Amino acid sequence: MSLLFVSRVSRYFLTSSGRFYALKRVSLAFPNKGLVAIKGKSGSGKSTLLNILSGMDQPNEGKVFFNGSTDLSGKMGNEIAMVFQHYNLLAGLSVLQNVLLPLRIGGGDKKKAVALLKAFGLSRYANKDVRNLSGGEKQRVAICRALVSKPKVIFADEPTGALDEKNSIKVMDALKEVSKHRLVVLVSHNEELIAQYADRVVEIRDGSVVSDTSPLRISKSGAIPIRTRHSISWIPRFVFRNAKSHAIKDFMCFVSGVIGFTALLLSLGFLVGNGPAIEKEQGRTLHYLNASVSKESETSVPGSNIKLIKKTRPSVDETLDFLGEIGDVKIVNDYSYFFPSNMVFSIDGETKSPAQFIPVWDLTLESFGEELLCDGIPSPDNSLGYCLANAEFLDAYGWDLLGCTIETTSRFVLTYEGIKNERFIDARMELIGAVREFGFLNSPRLYYSYQGLEEEISAIEIVGEESSTDIVSLLNDAEPDSSIASYGWSIYLEEPAQASALFKKIDADEGEIKADSLAYGLRTSFLSLSEAFTSSLSLFVGISFSGVALILAMSGFSSLIQGRKDNAILLTQGAKWSDVLVLYATESMILCGLSVAISLAICPFLQQFANHFLKMEFDISNLIGIPYSSFWNVPWLLVWGLVLGGCLFGFLSTLIPIAFSKRRNLAQELRDE
Repeated sequence: MSLLFVSRVSRYFLTSSGRFYALKRVSLAFPNKGLVAIKGKSGSGKSTLLNILSGMDQPNEGKVFFNGSTDLSGKMGNEIAMVFQHYNLLAGLSVLQNVLLPLRIGGGDKKKAVALLKAFGLSRYANKDVRNLSGGEKQRVAICRALVSKPKVIFADEPTGALDEKNSIKVMDALKEVSKHRLVVLVSHNEELIAQYADRVVEIRDGSVVSDTSPLRISKSGAIPIRTRHSISWIPRFVFRNAKSHAIKDFMCFVSGVIGFTALLLSLGFLVGNGPAIEKEQGRTLHYLNASVSKESETSVPGSNIKLIKKTRPSVDETLDFLGEIGDVKIVNDYSYFFPSNMVFSIDGETKSPAQFIPVWDLTLESFGEELLCDGIPSPDNSLGYCLANAEFLDAYGWDLLGCTIETTSRFVLTYEGIKNERFIDARMELIGAVREFGFLNSPRLYYSYQGLEEEISAIEIVGEESSTDIVSLLNDAEPDSSIASYGWSIYLEEPAQASALFKKIDADEGEIKADSLAYGLRTSFLSLSEAFTSSLSLFVGISFSGVALILAMSGFSSLIQGRKDNAILLTQGAKWSDVLVLYATESMILCGLSVAISLAICPFLQQFANHFLKMEFDISNLIGIPYSSFWNVPWLLVWGLVLGGCLFGFLSTLIPIAFSKRRNLAQELRDE
């Protein structure tokens, strides 16, 4: 059989006047080596024939056979190479890089390219940009590129059309030498070169072959007989056989399935576990029971649509009414005007950058938070002589500060009965303990006793023209919109359950009375992050499973295409098309079942690792809790549901797309294979 032949090939184009035939029922056979020239005038169809022979174009009628197959896909750049009239080299790349291009794509040894450049006298141009070469040099580079992958056939379309006589002879000499070992099919209008170099000449005129100096006979194969029978006992054996032949592809599908089902389990574990974990961790902070209450009202700006929010301190009755459902709380003065929350401090005379100073009701940690202590001791009393720091503070300033004295001074000015009073609160607090809190967005903080501050402040006398008073009394009598009252009350809750109730009131945001707290802000920020993370996980799981389904579908379809000949043989032996579909779908079903099993086996370890990572990142324990033993109060529902669902998912992901794939007749299936 000939290496290359075409049988009754036609190529037409639709025009306004009907079909225009560039080729008309051309039949030709080519030898395995030698230089065959196709000549003809412009528009005769010789280039169209060359494109069809090389696989660059497809005929409307007839067949092209290369090495016994009509499938030319994957041949270009490997068994078939092209030399173009205008070179088609990649500008900006060197000579060597252009020649190496087929090897970069298909694989090969760089030594081949170097040897070819040497053989064609191009070694000294190896690192030269092809744009700087002459036409003859470019064409020789193109020939080297065509030869580097050792093709069986080289098609050359007018290779000397853009060259002068000297370079034309060099290129034709090169092609003639190449034709001693492989087939070279040349299209040219230069009859002198054709007469000098061609072993065989085919002339095309008006799309038809009018002469052939050395015609070869075309041999054709006979039809394949078909007989039918039906059986299903062969399917399990062929599933195993396919698994062996598709080992690499099935392994990739298996890995993708493990990734997809693992992502599903971990995501489900996060959805189930993050709520309880967050609720537990929220209370792990000393300021969790601190809050503030104020009153907000809208004030219109005269002559404008702008409305301002006026913030004032509500009455005690209004505050109690607002907090009535929460239970017993302490409603006390807010002293942040006199002792701000952000202040510069010093240690051993060295001034440090500002830190947060947060008052707490019980610095002794007897009623709440004692388990948070990670180093040192709690305060022996609720005086202003002691303070605690969180771990973030000591991480920032050094853990060796434990036992040192924190010094800070707050200055304020009050005018009372016409007298300006400038006063100072000098605080010297021994840092005796460290607490490790919920670390999300936590900043360096020092905690001191609210009661100790109040005792210190109550001893400060404010002098007027006719009388004197103390700050506590002054605040008790202050107007609601007075800045010294900080426009609100400080409140201290008795137990963590009250904080959850307070957060719900803050979320409801009803009426003029408003509450706020640092803990609520952190909670809101983390929940927003958690919701975003959950949404991302849901999207990730959706994408993962879409990807797994696509991979399974493509793998099944690819296996179906790859096994066309086997499938055709099975069909000729009596198998039904539905049996073939089940064969490939069962393979995917088993892969998914194994993927689920492996995912279930490795997820406990991944869950432990992920929880450790999340603990380091967000300082929350057990954010992921996969409900293996019970889900929706049904024992082992997750395990069995995932196994059965995974198998069904794999079966349908492959069955549906290949069930609707285009089928071809058996003779074509066998012949194309």
